Amino acid sequence: MSPPLIRPPILLLDGGLGTTLETSYNITPNSSTPLWSSHQLIENPDLLKQAHRDFAQAGADVLLTATYQASFEGFAATPRVRKQNDDAEEGEDKAHIPHSKGKGDTAEIGYSREEAAEFMRHAVTLTRESFLAANRPTGLTALSLGAYGAAMRPSTEYSGAYQPSHMLTVPGLRAWHADRLNAFRASPPCWSAVDLVAFETLPRLEEIKAVRTLMRRANDGPERKKWWISAVFPNDDLNLPDGTPAEEAARAMIAEGVEEGGEQQPWGIGINCTRVQRLPALVEAYSAAVKKHVAQANEGEVSSNSCPFWLVLYPNASEGLAYNATKQLWEAAAEEVEVGEQQHTTTRKAWDEELFEIVQTASLADVWAGILVGGCCKTTFEDIRKLGSRLEGLMEEEGGREEGSYLGG
Repeated sequence: MSPPLIRPPILLLDGGLGTTLETSYNITPNSSTPLWSSHQLIENPDLLKQAHRDFAQAGADVLLTATYQASFEGFAATPRVRKQNDDAEEGEDKAHIPHSKGKGDTAEIGYSREEAAEFMRHAVTLTRESFLAANRPTGLTALSLGAYGAAMRPSTEYSGAYQPSHMLTVPGLRAWHADRLNAFRASPPCWSAVDLVAFETLPRLEEIKAVRTLMRRANDGPERKKWWISAVFPNDDLNLPDGTPAEEAARAMIAEGVEEGGEQQPWGIGINCTRVQRLPALVEAYSAAVKKHVAQANEGEVSSNSCPFWLVLYPNASEGLAYNATKQLWEAAAEEVEVGEQQHTTTRKAWDEELFEIVQTASLADVWAGILVGGCCKTTFEDIRKLGSRLEGLMEEEGGREEGSYLGG
């Protein structure tokens, strides 16, 4: 008789911060705000804190920082904002925010590297404060680090069409990601406040390899961070935008390092910014990669502590819409999405119901160490609340989870 199945722990992630700022707070990005949601680190950090708090109150166990599109290049291209408290009298709290250095009311273009790093680090503080404001002191902060393409203008994380040419190489991408990551690592209090590191919406195989080699170096010290890689599958197939099949991409995320100096294996592997209808086939491909990895481990070909991994899922709730990166707006999409040999119409179950069923199936597959699930573009506080309500029964099975230990490993 087979032993009873023990479900893996399940954690609830937040939803789409950028699109929530648009729909709930009337914040519309344009050509003068290349940082998108990260622009509010300059303009209105209290608004970000409110949005984070609302996701925490909706049940999110993990909040992603408002740094997805943050980059030194983006801050350098952003018009400086003159804050209302620039004229505060000496001794008053002017917060941490750097202000305009222009004469009179004339704003200059661009923030320095030091200012940009300060803004980015403050994003970590905001998530911590938001959990406290929501009376959720044990919530987890995930450092959001978007793909290189998310920092391009227009963004290219959905196409993988990176420029210049050296950004199509592992060394070039590793150096770019390292430069941004070091802004957080340079401040021990900030780095200590980060629970998880998330490399998100990766469209290219080279970028997967780049962040793996980067994290081997970043974690070569006493404070090792758990981290995940999440890829994007925006097209009507099961491939990354660069053409890499999903199973091959997943194998690249978890395989023993073969690059010079070695690659570190992530805590989790995932899929984000992808239509929820594509997830069943994509999760199956990821599961196949992990099963093969485990089989090799049992045969002594892979180190015994290399598996299993957490599954990280946060799809879009953008049914009937597709994001136009050039115009920076959502437009009507085709009515049907073909995945493999199956067609799925956009008139389907509710987003939270469909995602719940995918998680339920994955939790019974005896593959994953745990599941982190939430939403990406167009997912709201209410979507996360509904998803959390559906998942509550699964989260409480097997006696719930032990405080502080559910990240594993």
